[in-house]
Amino acid sequence: QAALDITSRVDELPKVLRRSQLFGGKRSSLRLGLIEDAAKAEWFQQSIASALFETQSLFPNVLVNLSEIGTADVAEFLQEDRLDLCLYVSHLIPSFPEEIETHHLYTDHICLVVSKQHPLNRPGVTAQELLNAKDADFLLLDTNTGMQSQMSHIFGALDVTPSIRYPHSKDLAMLQTYSGLGMFFYPKRMLSTNTPSAFILDTYDLPTKNAELYFYACRKRGQDNAILDFFIQTLGRVCASSEILNT
Repeated sequence: QAALDITSRVDELPKVLRRSQLFGGKRSSLRLGLIEDAAKAEWFQQSIASALFETQSLFPNVLVNLSEIGTADVAEFLQEDRLDLCLYVSHLIPSFPEEIETHHLYTDHICLVVSKQHPLNRPGVTAQELLNAKDADFLLLDTNTGMQSQMSHIFGALDVTPSIRYPHSKDLAMLQTYSGLGMFFYPKRMLSTNTPSAFILDTYDLPTKNAELYFYACRKRGQDNAILDFFIQTLGRVCASSEILNT
């Protein structure tokens, strides 16, 4: 329903602009907060930049302020009008007070990155087969407790206990993957498109309801703001249309 409301309000933009002072020299602001995981996702950064460019093309007098905030601060900052919009990434569908309105932007899926030289690499292999393979090592970032929890649910659903290593960074995990030392679980759209030494294996044969990453825009409910409406709708469109990695 929130998406339908935004669409109807954006359709009214020509009338809004004619009766507004946005092009008469009055400066308006768009205060965006990014939680840490949103700030780290390169493809999401690019999508935000593209949506902001379109927004500022239509609203040339808008001043954009970007800040990084903690997940626990989202509701408070929005309720106290310290931010106009928060861009939120979570392994769980977010739950906020009634005063906060959420807009789904995109759902990413966890994939498995496997070295092309890995002995278990063969045409048609599935993620579940790899999880059931003997002597297979897997990689999960030690800083990503959300994904660790998700994968733990998946392992439990499949009744497997794989050997897992916990590298400290994505770069180290990718190096270990390229070297054939493990297979790396990571959100698909957050990977670099340049992975010549590995292939990207979808995990749709796994319990995918647990293997997802949600991108949301959150705002204070009841706001009548043409700039916010346009930006949210534009960002959702850009996220959905951005290039998806080829497997």
